[in-house]
Amino acid sequence: MTSARPSWISFDWRVLLRAFLVIGAGWFAFSSALHGEWLWDDRYDVVSNPLLRDAAGLRQIWFHPAALTDYYPIKATVQWVQWQLWGERTTGYHVTNVLLHLWAALLFWRVLHQLGLRHGWLGALAFAVHPMMVESVAWIAELKNTLSLPPLLWSLSRFITYTRTHRRGDYICALLLFLAAMLGKTSVVMFPVTLLLFGWWEKGRLTRALLTQTLPFFAISFVLGLLTWWLQHHRAIGAELIALGGPLERIIGAGLMLAFYFSKCVWPAGLMPIHPHGSIDASSAVQWLPWPVALITFTWFWRHRASWGRHALFAFGWFVAHLLPFLGFIPISYFRFTWVMEHFVYVAILGLIALGVAAVEAVLALPPTTLRGGGAPRVGWGPRGGARRPRQLRLPAGWVGGGVR
Repeated sequence: MTSARPSWISFDWRVLLRAFLVIGAGWFAFSSALHGEWLWDDRYDVVSNPLLRDAAGLRQIWFHPAALTDYYPIKATVQWVQWQLWGERTTGYHVTNVLLHLWAALLFWRVLHQLGLRHGWLGALAFAVHPMMVESVAWIAELKNTLSLPPLLWSLSRFITYTRTHRRGDYICALLLFLAAMLGKTSVVMFPVTLLLFGWWEKGRLTRALLTQTLPFFAISFVLGLLTWWLQHHRAIGAELIALGGPLERIIGAGLMLAFYFSKCVWPAGLMPIHPHGSIDASSAVQWLPWPVALITFTWFWRHRASWGRHALFAFGWFVAHLLPFLGFIPISYFRFTWVMEHFVYVAILGLIALGVAAVEAVLALPPTTLRGGGAPRVGWGPRGGARRPRQLRLPAGWVGGGVR
């Protein structure tokens, strides 16, 4: 008599091998950072931070935001625990950042699979080892980046599940996870906008139900975003003047920053911690160039929104939305030193990577006659792409935040 196999061993070995590849490649890429020393504001953020010393500081982290430079209580709580565990020994802080980054890569794979991409593991691999991730992962003070992304991606995953199953538990979980991400770092404040983008991408329109469902997400963004803005102006920046120029200079600067981030994501050469301040000249036609290029590109995507353009609009919409807080329309403390920093793209780059995976799948789906010049490709990303839905990926329950299914 043969006994039934336990459900926890019923999984696809190819998925497990790909997961090991993502984790192994990411660990190898950042292994040299594990014994790195304190950088720049690391000592201010951790070693010289009196709030990490005792329980009184832990209470202030949560309940006295007006006395802080930034209100990131979950990030500060994790640092409090880290300080109790390993004090000034930097290895533990680096290991934490790397592990959080790898968890985010696996969750990104899950989301890509839910969006209909059969080779989402390639996106997870690209994210895990991309050079633009170095600043977020190897810089101890950027724990707030690596800590906020996993709950953000998990929130997106549960929201996607909710739109397809309508289970209230998925919705509540998505909302609470987004709150956790915001309490890790409020730079994910534009996430509700990307939920609207997702709804439009999947349904082809913005429904009243979707607008209602995203209202609590917008409420969290508004309240915590406003608190962060107040702390930036009254605590982090204070009386210091950060000259961003007039409206025209800010618009030009935003275009130049978008072009910079896009170019570095596609071709990550010449990376450095602090890029020199550049001058902005409203009379320079060259400096205005990113905006007409962006307009032409958007128009091209929009004209093809019934097919592949819809995916491109979703991906670039994610990219631009999550960079919006860093494009110079409002002052932030880092603008003292530089207009652009590579860790600002940590969340935004996911949109470009997802589009890259979709492009790879479109090419792989081309029949031989198309590759020789005949026929038309069928883009398989999403519910209306024309390709069959990906087969289910079965892993032990609870893996990477609820299991990949």
